[in-house]
Amino acid sequence: MDLIDLSYYEKVAEGDKEFVERMMQTFLEDVPLMIKAIRAAFEDGDVNLLKKQVHKLKPSWTMSGLDPQLLTSVDTLIMEGSALILIQGKILEIEYIAGNALKEMHHKLKSFRSSLN
Repeated sequence: MDLIDLSYYEKVAEGDKEFVERMMQTFLEDVPLMIKAIRAAFEDGDVNLLKKQVHKLKPSWTMSGLDPQLLTSVDTLIMEGSALILIQGKILEIEYIAGNALKEMHHKLKSFRSSLN
């Protein structure tokens, strides 16, 4: 089962293959940095920054076909003042899914570039 769905990229690109390629590349560049920022905010115990960093990830996450419910659940846990251990579990899940999504996106980008030639 694919994690990544490029249909949103393709829809907004309106046939512009270079735009789709740039969006895929942007995902590959930005998501690792956002995941790192989420981890750092959590480790610093800065729940306000954590909330902001999770929110910052949401557009890239959603446009690439990943389910935003996981990110929303982190926001909810923070707002409810839940125990950090619960939040940590969600962050680990985000990191795991992101890792798999990045591998998949890298593969899709390679295939996409091959199809252009």
